[in-house]
Amino acid sequence: MSRPTFIDGDRIDLQPVDEDDIEFLLEGVNHPKVRQYIGVFRRPYSEARYREELWPIDTDDTGVTLLATPTSGAFEGEPVGTV
Repeated sequence: MSRPTFIDGDRIDLQPVDEDDIEFLLEGVNHPKVRQYIGVFRRPYSEARYREELWPIDTDDTGVTLLATPTSGAFEGEPVGTV
């Protein structure tokens, strides 16, 4: 997936999210080890609920959600997390 880079690092690039990333983002918020520490994620998100409640926050003008994408190695070019 080709996308603009927000911050270009030596080992990781930070790139803005887009609609193609919703499946990856859902995996993150629905992962049991993530949900156990973040109260708002206690109940798993469906794609519809994610789009309604979280996608507007990830893409509004008041902040930015970025994908951490390695620049080399086994996961080169694939998002591994968000900030």
